[in-house]
Amino acid sequence: ASGGGAIVATASAAGLVPWSPDPFYTITKHGVVGWVRSIAPALEADGISIDAICPGGVATPLVGVAATDEPQPHLLSAAQVAEAMIATALEEGSGRAVSVVAGRDEVRQVHDFNPIPGFNVEARGGAPRAAPRVGVRRWPRRAPGPTCSMTGWRT
Repeated sequence: ASGGGAIVATASAAGLVPWSPDPFYTITKHGVVGWVRSIAPALEADGISIDAICPGGVATPLVGVAATDEPQPHLLSAAQVAEAMIATALEEGSGRAVSVVAGRDEVRQVHDFNPIPGFNVEARGGAPRAAPRVGVRRWPRRAPGPTCSMTGWRT
């Protein structure tokens, strides 16, 4: 294999702005966007781009819209989301969140995040790390404990 490629992770508009009806949904979608932004520099060295697609409401049975129903102007179709994903995968850039919202002439909007001063996102040893800060307490590492037999994770 020659390497390279594109990954488009599915988040949600709730990954960019809070959605009070379900804060746990918002937390997970913010996590997807954060993961994409965090892992992008490490993947870039291998020629792999990664972005997050953040659609608004999509006309699916999950929101009570059957495939045979009339188009809903305030909801995206699944085809619009798929087209936005393909366009995002084909574009240059990585570590972005791309919102997709119905009812606009241009349904896609790219959110290209600027670096935060004092935070180094260069990949060191294969993973992005924060620059050291003065006065930050370093917690001692825990001694290895027993592992969970089902997952292998340390408890």
